[in-house]
This record gives sequence, structure tokens and C-alpha cells, in this order.
Amino acid sequence: MDNQQAKLEKQLGWLGGILDGEGSFLLLKQNARWNTKEGLHSGVFIRPAIKLCNTNIDGIHDVIKVLDAVGLAYHVSWRKGTKNWKTSWMVEIIGVKRCLRACTLLEKYIVWKKGELKALKDYCASRIEGELNSREGFNSHKRIPKYSDVEIECVRLLTGRRTGTRLL
Repeated sequence: MDNQQAKLEKQLGWLGGILDGEGSFLLLKQNARWNTKEGLHSGVFIRPAIKLCNTNIDGIHDVIKVLDAVGLAYHVSWRKGTKNWKTSWMVEIIGVKRCLRACTLLEKYIVWKKGELKALKDYCASRIEGELNSREGFNSHKRIPKYSDVEIECVRLLTGRRTGTRLL
């Protein structure tokens, strides 16, 4: 019987290498609208995401096996090829809790994109901490938690903008 922990470490190292070369650590801007008793409101959500896009379906299957082995939730989509482009598949891990868990699992295996991973992890940890601490951090409609200075700095780092407030 082989050592399952050593096998999992090897798989996580492989996944870290793939994400280091082919993956992206992102903060996605999502405009939102909702109704309350006071009327229609709108705001911006920033959603953390880890994405991997590739044209090799066997490689995508290997990524999925590792994600299943560690219990990380993901979504797979594909784009049909055209005359000039191959069919491609995308594996996405989206959400604060999912990305925080993924970053924690992968941080010792990421080398080149360590700064992006750290910014994404810091953003996710700050969002969770802000939501758990109090309701005072929410906007007047209790819908979108306010963004802290730490989170705005993470947005700035991951988007390459001089100021994260323009995005928000």
C-alpha cells in the first residue's frame, strides 16, 4: 500500500506548478442590483477567483482529479474551437472561502506567482474577518460589506492599478 499523504503532496506540487505557469489568481468585478423596501440599489462585488484554461483535456482531467482529492469545489466550462482556435477548457475556483482554502493548500507550491497568491489570500482572509467581526462593516443597505484598506490594496496589487478605489 502506498503512502497517501506523500502522493497527495506530490499531486499538490504538480497542481501548484501548473497554476504557476498556466493559472491566474484574480479579483473579478461584478456589478450587482437588488431591491429593498427603499427601492432599487446597485453596487460592486469583488469576487476572488483562481482560473486555469488549457486546450489539453487530459491535463484538465488531471487537475480535476487533484481538486477532487483535496475536496475543493470547482466549475469546468469549455469553449468550442473555431477555424483558428482550438477547443479549450477552463477550471474555475470562485468565492472567498473556496479561494482562501485553495491558497492555503497551494501556497508552499507556488513560486512565480507567489505575490498574486498572497494578495488573493490576504483579500479572502480580510473579507471573512470583516464579515465575522460585525455588521458595522456593511453598507447602509446591509448588502455589500464595505471594502477595507487591506482589501483595496489587494485589488490594486492584483489588477495592476495605482489605486484600487477606481475599481470599487
